[in-house]
Amino acid sequence: MQIYRPPPPKPGDVLQAALDALEPVSQDVHAKRLGMTRTRLNEILNSQRAITVDSALRLARYLGTPPEHWMDLQTKWDLYQAQMKHAEMRKVEAVVPAGGEFSAGEAFVSRNEEQVPSWAAARIERLSREVESLRRAIRPREA
Repeated sequence: MQIYRPPPPKPGDVLQAALDALEPVSQDVHAKRLGMTRTRLNEILNSQRAITVDSALRLARYLGTPPEHWMDLQTKWDLYQAQMKHAEMRKVEAVVPAGGEFSAGEAFVSRNEEQVPSWAAARIERLSREVESLRRAIRPREA
């Protein structure tokens, strides 16, 4: 049984609500204050253009929000759109290692030593020696 999930809000709709909460001025005025063209702002508001990192930074500064807010909205919307367009993704079988959950970070760290470049291994060795030297230096002297 598939659970229905409502679509996330469109970034343009959220932005329109935020702009509507400000003083009533035209898109032209908002665009000039944001340092972007009216066309660019209008396309974002009408979901014809994605919010880029640059746009997120401008919106964050203008509206006093974190830029991650705008990037998160866009990412959620993009994922939703992709899921709706790519029904064949449902046919992809999930593969989980026999041990249970998969962590990309752990997989990266657990690579065998032969895969670590020699310069990285040498740096790790040097840093390990420095750490050990510092530990010896700060240990209280035993009488």
